[in-house]
Amino acid sequence: MIMLTPKQQEYAKYGVYAAASVLFLVIIVGGYVMYHTRREEQAHLAFVRAIDVYENAKRAQGDAKKASLEIAHDLFVAGEKKHARSSFGPLFKVYQSLVVADSGDLERSRDLLSEALKGMSTTSDLYYVYATRLALMLCDSTTEILRGSGEKQLDELANNKKNPIRDMALYYRGKMKFDALDYDGALLYWKPLIEQFATGNEPSAWAKRAQDTLEYRI
Repeated sequence: MIMLTPKQQEYAKYGVYAAASVLFLVIIVGGYVMYHTRREEQAHLAFVRAIDVYENAKRAQGDAKKASLEIAHDLFVAGEKKHARSSFGPLFKVYQSLVVADSGDLERSRDLLSEALKGMSTTSDLYYVYATRLALMLCDSTTEILRGSGEKQLDELANNKKNPIRDMALYYRGKMKFDALDYDGALLYWKPLIEQFATGNEPSAWAKRAQDTLEYRI
């Protein structure tokens, strides 16, 4: 039998406490990871089911389409409430916005999309996709203040070199200038678009559109 000195016994006691603390932490972290994974799986399943209903609704006609869109909307609302803390939370609201837009309520659709973006990480490619959509919706508004806000947001997206779809923002901002017969203004956006995105292994379709439009005008 090994005899420990009082000091060694004290060290051993602290060692046991430390080991127990580490084990407890591992159990807690492991439990959280399992819970988080399960929560994400449930959110994903609910989202896929709602998307399926929505896609079927878009293919329907007349009253059947209206009824199916209402069902899809309810599923997205329920999904958001139940899975708000999952990574799918903002996407449920994004699709509420799309359903509402399909029904013709563009103002409510813009509001929902704006709310959804607040819950999205700006490091996500999806953030920029839907931020561009929101900016374009604002630009189409009949209200001058909202149009100005949309143009400002589109400018920010066009000038943000971290934006993975910057070419799309540059194209649409230039197109607005072009449609207003401000060709010099259009070139401020389309020149860098064509110079940076028209060549390479995967040339941008937006740069090609701008280039074709300019060549047609000439």
